[in-house]
Amino acid sequence: MPAMNPWERLLDGKRLVAVAGAGGKKSTMYALASRCSGRAGLTATVHCPYPPPQFGAQVVVGEEATLLEAVRATPREYRRVFFAQPGKQVDWAAGISPELVTQIHAAHVFDLLLVKADGARRRLIKAPADGEPIYPPGTELVLYLVSAHALGRKLNSGVAHRLDEFMALTGAVEDTIIGPEHIVKLLTSTAGALKGLAPEMRVVPVINRVDTPVRARLARDIAERVLAISPRLDGVALACMGDAVPQMEFIERS
Repeated sequence: MPAMNPWERLLDGKRLVAVAGAGGKKSTMYALASRCSGRAGLTATVHCPYPPPQFGAQVVVGEEATLLEAVRATPREYRRVFFAQPGKQVDWAAGISPELVTQIHAAHVFDLLLVKADGARRRLIKAPADGEPIYPPGTELVLYLVSAHALGRKLNSGVAHRLDEFMALTGAVEDTIIGPEHIVKLLTSTAGALKGLAPEMRVVPVINRVDTPVRARLARDIAERVLAISPRLDGVALACMGDAVPQMEFIERS
């Protein structure tokens, strides 16, 4: 049997995938949906922007009570479908309940269903607050993102979402230079990337925007340290999800 490529290793056959953290959740969802050989669905359990026109998704918007049937009625020729409830702002949709996500997944409408499970207000890194992330029951894989561009930056609310939670989790104080040790703590903590996971959920940290040799070296060091610390993790992805041709390397425990 031929070896799996990094994208296949990342998903490992999982069909219901939640994306959380900060630093590229939407671009990660678009990259995975674009590589899906079957039919991909995209939604959120929190508010989120509509996908850009160039992504080419059919958009289905409806109230929770009617959304399941509306999604099921979407013609099969649409290979990418974004569905959500109407939002209060023109360019934003409202999330749907995690239970409805599970129902739509069980209806076998999609070969891959990607779910944005929290918000980060375009920050580079975050720690979850109470009540988040919001994972649908039956989630098979969680991708928890951090941006490599956070490394070397001063810690403040412009860089980190949920600043107080991030400081409590990592022990850093405001204006500390964010280093690999802070990201390692975030990715191995049950108050961070491992928060809210059911035992059957696989979780893979994704270090995004690894776009220079220096960031690649730091990201590999983080990946090796994370895998040495946490038996819950079997791999870490190093990626540039927002590139015209997304790049990804999967680092496994040696």
